[in-house]
Amino acid sequence: PARALPSALRLADLTPDQADRAKERLGIPPHALAPGHDRHPLTLRLLAEVREALPPGVPGRPDTEDVFGAHLDLMCVRIAVRITAAAGEQPRGTAVRRLAARVAGQVHEAARRCLGPGQGELDRAAFEEVFPWRTGWASAVLTEGLLVPAGAGYRFAHEELGDWVQGAHLDLDAALRSLVHRWHRGSGAVVRLPSAGTEGEPRSLPVPRHRIGPVI
Repeated sequence: PARALPSALRLADLTPDQADRAKERLGIPPHALAPGHDRHPLTLRLLAEVREALPPGVPGRPDTEDVFGAHLDLMCVRIAVRITAAAGEQPRGTAVRRLAARVAGQVHEAARRCLGPGQGELDRAAFEEVFPWRTGWASAVLTEGLLVPAGAGYRFAHEELGDWVQGAHLDLDAALRSLVHRWHRGSGAVVRLPSAGTEGEPRSLPVPRHRIGPVI
């Protein structure tokens, strides 16, 4: 087990009976999701939110990535509406859609920055640079709950959704070098491996195990 992590309850896929009860409580039809994706707790929760915003009878059986994408789009639209309202303007379809596209771009920028030394967290300065307070962006993002305060900075409210967004911006080669060649000391340098009898705590990985999600 990872010693640096706090105590946590690992939540796997629901059992078929649990999934059926969850769908009933969330108002999700039995076959609304693609096979193999209908017992994932976060997928069910986010799909319920997306369905509330859609007109009835929308066809299709989305998978988890479809649901994550639709939920992110919905959050960006809601954030855009809040920004527009805070500016004293009347939210209108075309303008809101354009602003939502800008919000989505900043969300992806936030995800990209989360891959840095913050280990999934934006520090306060980076958060305010991406989502300025003075223009109402920061308050809109926090009010909608896309990101939440965490420690000295901010994180995506749903870690799995955050990992999914961050995965689109991952430099895979750099991540693999960090994970696999963790003793590397630069190009051409001699790599010194620890002896088998080394005492003391093992050296921590540059990328902690709980941050492997974006790589996978």
